[in-house]
Amino acid sequence: MDNIKNGFAEPLTVFGIAAVVLIVGIWVYSIQRHGKIGIKRTDPIQNASSYATGSSVPQPGNTTTKPSDPVQNVLPSANSSDQLFHEGFENGALSPGWTSLALHGAKRIEDSDSIQIVTDPVRKGTHALKVTVRDGDWVYFGDRLNDKERAELIRQNSCRQGTCTFGNEGREGTELWYAWSILIPEDYQYDRVGHDWQIMGQWHDQPEPGESPSGYSPPISVHYRSTGGQSSFVFTYGLRQTGGPITEVEAPIERGKWINLMFHIGFSQGKDGFLEVWKDGVPVKTDQGATRITGPNMFNAEPNYLRIGLYRGVGQKQTNTLYYDEIKIATTKEALLSEW
Repeated sequence: MDNIKNGFAEPLTVFGIAAVVLIVGIWVYSIQRHGKIGIKRTDPIQNASSYATGSSVPQPGNTTTKPSDPVQNVLPSANSSDQLFHEGFENGALSPGWTSLALHGAKRIEDSDSIQIVTDPVRKGTHALKVTVRDGDWVYFGDRLNDKERAELIRQNSCRQGTCTFGNEGREGTELWYAWSILIPEDYQYDRVGHDWQIMGQWHDQPEPGESPSGYSPPISVHYRSTGGQSSFVFTYGLRQTGGPITEVEAPIERGKWINLMFHIGFSQGKDGFLEVWKDGVPVKTDQGATRITGPNMFNAEPNYLRIGLYRGVGQKQTNTLYYDEIKIATTKEALLSEW
């Protein structure tokens, strides 16, 4: 035992000290180089600044991302503020909060000329969003089969394993306020023929966990119509695929000027669901003079989610360009209109 003690104890002690020094040295080097060690971010909120830095964009439904750019997430939590989301494009890039993009042949804005951030025209500040759709700009396989084209920003609240990306946003039983400004150029080319259509904003359903997307029409959508030089927005409400009543309210618009749209939505699978719309501060009314449309607006308990941009169908060959600015989501009207 003395031989073992005298022959090995000292070398082992020296070896142990050397190993500790080596480990500490590696740890210190890692901190100096990276600023942290052993931390992996799996925050399901997509850091949209990564669109401009080259990170891949998740497809709808895939909300687990690993942002490589340590830009602070400016989104307040649902409990910390009545204003849930504000996108003004003022940094010359997309803000955190968009979970994916729907672009033809691209996953990043720098790889596509369908979605661009521009300095003219703008409704407020110094930047706005330019959306362009051309013949053949399909995104999903179903688009290609059915002759549909699109360029959209997506804010999808996905709920899995008891947690949701954006809290209660768009969930059954909640009421939310939405707003955005939109400009359709004077030379915008579109005259409705037959069954073609254009949608410039929508709240879409999501499938139940484990199921494929339904392919249903959006429960709430903003259609653009132009016939004989007369332009209007048609706000469409209802569950078409389940045979529910479809309500449409129409508001004439002018091309070449910014239009401010505001929405108050109560999300529900039941008759207590509702939609209220304002155009430039004036309530949009039904033919009966009502300012609130009521009835179901959800196919299931999964949250409805927002898609902003142009979605069009049935053989349109023209190139269409339009602009968006000041996109907001809030739990109260006062928070929505603050600095809007």
